[in-house]
Amino acid sequence: MVPLLNRREVLRVAAGGLGAVCSPGIVAPAMTSRGPVTARKRRTVFVDDFYSNSDQGDWVHAFERAQEVADEVLLRDKNYEINRSIICSPHTHIAGVGSGARITNLRSADYHPILHSAFLIGNMHPAAIDYAQQGRGEKLPCCDVFNAQKGDVRIRVNSATEIEKVSVGSSVLIRTRQEFPFADQYALPAYGQFNIVAGINRDQIILAFPLYEDLHDGCLSLIGGTQDPFMSQVLKRRIVWHMVRGVGISNLSIDAAHVVNTRTGMFECSFSKLQVVKCLSPFAVNAAVRCQFVDINASSCTARAIEIKCLSDHSLFKRYAASIVGDDFQQIVDIGERSSFNALRGIKITVNPFQKTSSAIYAENGKNNTLSGFDIDALDVADDYTPIALRGSSNGPTYGSVIQDGIIRTGSRSARHLQIGSSINDAFAVSDYKVERVNFLGSSRRSESVRIATIGHGQVSDCWFPYQITISSGASAPVATRNTVTSG
Repeated sequence: MVPLLNRREVLRVAAGGLGAVCSPGIVAPAMTSRGPVTARKRRTVFVDDFYSNSDQGDWVHAFERAQEVADEVLLRDKNYEINRSIICSPHTHIAGVGSGARITNLRSADYHPILHSAFLIGNMHPAAIDYAQQGRGEKLPCCDVFNAQKGDVRIRVNSATEIEKVSVGSSVLIRTRQEFPFADQYALPAYGQFNIVAGINRDQIILAFPLYEDLHDGCLSLIGGTQDPFMSQVLKRRIVWHMVRGVGISNLSIDAAHVVNTRTGMFECSFSKLQVVKCLSPFAVNAAVRCQFVDINASSCTARAIEIKCLSDHSLFKRYAASIVGDDFQQIVDIGERSSFNALRGIKITVNPFQKTSSAIYAENGKNNTLSGFDIDALDVADDYTPIALRGSSNGPTYGSVIQDGIIRTGSRSARHLQIGSSINDAFAVSDYKVERVNFLGSSRRSESVRIATIGHGQVSDCWFPYQITISSGASAPVATRNTVTSG
């Protein structure tokens, strides 16, 4: 058995390649003059070898000790009970070796991001990047950068002093200074993209991922060292905003409110072959960048099946099934807070009978998000229920959404199958949308299949409807081709 480590050593919150300003309870990686020492561990261990009798049945410390010495941590066919979330180190894979490995969080009923999830990966929230509001704690510092174009991986920083603070491997946020307000008094930039510094050349920073929009009146924020007041207050020590890269979780059964904390900050993390039971929401993620969620089965969710927020981009949800059994007045799949270029493929959602009033699939103020190959069964839900809704609002446009190759089943209490836009008076429209090859099955109380309530343009093609498309007064009619209407 390995010797026990001091708890301060194992409770390390470290983003890949990021040296954070730390306090008791957080140990920073070793630093050189230009950045962190990032020696990779190359070892596979079983978590059982890191358990001590002093842990008194709580396996969370064993998981964290194992990650200190290995980049692959394996679980046997047994149940591992924890009393808080397991903090995940960068570039670590946690996996079951058979078919019976299970992690049970005994505090899953406590609504708290470090208590009730199975894993804690990074820490990010709109409060970190909201410059419009005051009195909400420390914000990420921001320095000016020159304008850049979509596809660029090099940006010029307008300050020699500021570029000295950045090192290869650092997590950064590239953003516009223009912001739009959101719920709960937060604001997010018109364009913001989490990224990683891949190189530095004089006044230029080379990014790991190309910009997906043009950047004007932009700035760069270095992530790390800036305090998260909420988490610091709860944990009674200084916790910083940070991103974590390269974590993998696979081949497990999870009994917890969430698989990961609801304030994630993740680059290139993967989750696969997971069976999730008795949860609130399997994945309600912030700042999920180029992550993958594949072969997920959530058998009894009481709230949302998927939530994608806070500038998440280029993440993939594939072969993802969820059954909703609760009566929570939330969207079941919710994409928002400027999240863009995310793809949901092969999503199967079953909404059990209850008084649900929000939409099953809801997307607002993101760009180029895709839902394809889906099957939504919402036969007996509340009056005026709409299974899929695309909305634009004062928070920003919903642009380039694609809904294709799916089936939606509704009952007679539903208002309609699909709504695009909420009001032609929205400051930003839903625009450039595509709805194609979708079968809209079942009836609706308003005798509507699709309602268009946006001045933005789009197209609806090769779909099967019980009723005609309804166009609100003043809205723009979509380009509609090769659709089949069976009645009305």
